[in-house]
Amino acid sequence: MSRKEDTIGKIVKEAKALINKDGFTNLSMRKLAKKINYSPTTIYLYFKNKDDLAFYFIEDMFRIIEERISALIYSMKGTALDLLKQGLKTYINTALEHPEQYSMAFQMQLKDKEKYLFKENSHHFKAFSLLIWGVKTCIDTGLIK
Repeated sequence: MSRKEDTIGKIVKEAKALINKDGFTNLSMRKLAKKINYSPTTIYLYFKNKDDLAFYFIEDMFRIIEERISALIYSMKGTALDLLKQGLKTYINTALEHPEQYSMAFQMQLKDKEKYLFKENSHHFKAFSLLIWGVKTCIDTGLIK
């Protein structure tokens, strides 16, 4: 692992602990820097602001969702409707496992949120596209109207 990856890993690990303890709204970059004995400037080298850090966590949650839904599709157990139901349950279960990230993604007002989340190569876009594919497949096969 490179020094950059180590530093990002340390920042992310401590930020996640602080978010889980106090919530995202109570996180400050200064508090985070102090907790890991870095200067705030060091953190800003990797995350331009608090929203950028939030997007990191949101993207990670959608990576998990994308991987889980992809695994369901590749296993192809049941009908397209069964897969769609399982995909929707995957969203719900992942949200319950990661409530702070879910809140950041769906409830918080973050600058440039839509611009960031709907980039074609983002995990959010891919996870959402898989659900759209499930709905379209169900409609095309007459399983839902």
